[in-house]
Amino acid sequence: MSGSSGLAALLRRYFLSRRIVLVSALLITVIASADLFCPFLAMHALNRLIDWHGAGGGGALAYRAVAGFALGILVLAAGQFGARYVMARLHNATIHRGCARLRTELYAALQQDRAVVAQDRRVGDALSRLVHDVQAMQDAVLEILGAAPYDLTRIVGVLTMMVVLNRVFGLTIVSFLVLAGVAAVLVARLGWQGERRTLDQLGNLNAQFQESLSAGKMLQAMNAVPGETMAIGHAVAGYAEVQGRLARVQSLVGPFFGFTEYAGLVLVLALGGWLTVHDGLSVGALVAFLAYMQILSEPLTRVGSMLPSLQRSSAAARRLEQVLRDPAPLAVPGAALPGPAAPACGAIAFRDVAFSYPHGAQAVLAGLTFQVEAGARVAVIGRNGAGKSTLFDLLLKLQEPSHGSILIDGQDLAAIPTAAWRVTVGTMPQEVTLLNRSVTDNIRLGGDPAGDAVLAARQAGLEEMVLAMPRQFDTVIGERGILLSGGFRQRLAIARLLMRNPRILLFDEPTAALDAEAESSLVPVIDALCRGRTTFIISHRLPLLEQADLVVLLEQGRMRDCGTPGEIWQAHASARDLFPPSWSREAACI
Repeated sequence: MSGSSGLAALLRRYFLSRRIVLVSALLITVIASADLFCPFLAMHALNRLIDWHGAGGGGALAYRAVAGFALGILVLAAGQFGARYVMARLHNATIHRGCARLRTELYAALQQDRAVVAQDRRVGDALSRLVHDVQAMQDAVLEILGAAPYDLTRIVGVLTMMVVLNRVFGLTIVSFLVLAGVAAVLVARLGWQGERRTLDQLGNLNAQFQESLSAGKMLQAMNAVPGETMAIGHAVAGYAEVQGRLARVQSLVGPFFGFTEYAGLVLVLALGGWLTVHDGLSVGALVAFLAYMQILSEPLTRVGSMLPSLQRSSAAARRLEQVLRDPAPLAVPGAALPGPAAPACGAIAFRDVAFSYPHGAQAVLAGLTFQVEAGARVAVIGRNGAGKSTLFDLLLKLQEPSHGSILIDGQDLAAIPTAAWRVTVGTMPQEVTLLNRSVTDNIRLGGDPAGDAVLAARQAGLEEMVLAMPRQFDTVIGERGILLSGGFRQRLAIARLLMRNPRILLFDEPTAALDAEAESSLVPVIDALCRGRTTFIISHRLPLLEQADLVVLLEQGRMRDCGTPGEIWQAHASARDLFPPSWSREAACI
């Protein structure tokens, strides 16, 4: 989709409702009427005075007529003032609401964008789209809604009035302005591609800033700040160079329209003067033409200043359309979800499942076929790079299988609405995601906003820790939970799962960051949470694997074996360092 068509689509979707278009058209008609008819009334008043003065008459009657024309001009001006005020209020409210909706839906789309999930699109670039690109849209829409329709109506109306007053004179001015407009567009087109490059470069620059600032502690510890500063300096210089090339193009546009304005004035004076002397054009008509040219100067100047903004917004729209092709429906937490509900039991079957990244040279997973009964506990084991985390991504619908299918209670996971499925499944990663909000808000994240956070914290063994904090459950935990210990973070994640009450659980190294004492106190809490729920566990910490009913052993993206812990122990001696001691005892009973 091109930038201009993308801009038009976003305007229709977020700003140009039928009501706004109709009301704006009415207001623009009122506003433009003053510009069109005030010079016309002034022309008649001036011609009346000249005629009466030449005839040696006039007096009070003449001045009363002129006063009538003046009153008409004041009425038109007052109507224009009121219409402009109403239109400004209407458009500002429309634009701010539209941009709020655009940002909200863009955020939802970015959260579901597979490029973001796979980190092909960096966070800084996503932020640039949310902030800078939408701001470019807002600035342009303010001009487009507030000025462009009015200016277009005024230009067409004024040129029409000129043709009506004197066909030769009017058509000459129209031809001149059409040629000037074509030349301006040709000049301005040089800036379209430059704006796209500038916004892309800004997104990359924001991504570098975000990555470097997030890694500030590590960069300082490694004495890498000087080198990173040099890299940032090169990126900033590259952005400045792109901006400079664009500015050189855009610097032609404003002066060009200024020159056009004065050239048009000279044309009116020269041709109008000749017609007044040789073709009977009245002095009032000449003054009206001069007034109309003065009226045209404002929209022509604004077009010159608007073109760079329009270029910027069109480039921004193109970047937004890459993400916002089909806006995600905005769901209210706790509300009923659209579409069929996810299966409730939790039996899971993999049928010849394979997965490859779009540009990957080889499959990350291939040939996965196994079945899990509802309520079973599955240990997914394998060495680094075996594909364990990718298997979890498939179960979370963060990725889709390249081949094969995953069945949930006999239903294809691909057919289950993502929102409904993610209510059914809960995950606890090694690095718990925490927001700079209160303890209560973090426990309720993704669950019922009115849920009992205190009860969930008590069940997770977290309540005493929270009550010892300065503001207890209202304590703000800092960015990424920097104020919390590892054990606190993991228990908070368990409280979050208890709040959501999912049917299926995925644990990815949930105790890897804990010491032995913290782990031993947390394992019983995890064990209690897993009872009665279908559970997948990835862990190299052996206590979490003790109660597994089924083991899936992965090796370089393929399933090497699947069976009970005892069966896997007996069959794979080379992998026994991955197994807890209890599996050897189970193997002895086989």
